[in-house]
Amino acid sequence: MSPESEGQKTRRLREATQTAADVTATAYAVDGSIDVEQRLRDEFAAVGIELSDDAWLEQVAKHIRSGRHVEFDDPNAPGSMGWDNGGG
Repeated sequence: MSPESEGQKTRRLREATQTAADVTATAYAVDGSIDVEQRLRDEFAAVGIELSDDAWLEQVAKHIRSGRHVEFDDPNAPGSMGWDNGGG
């Protein structure tokens, strides 16, 4: 089995980030009383990602609570949270 390339790692991380945001947004749509930041942390922890940028997490949570679709796949897409630093 060959080692994972940087491109594969980046793609896998983007997919995990998008999934965490999507799952959290769905949970928030069903139950508006959830702690969005904590749910995001839990979703990331479930796939082994530890978040250290609280400002980025708060920004993503703000977008989710406002009902915006959070996008990580294309940093140039409208509504994108960007990718290089996780912030828009």
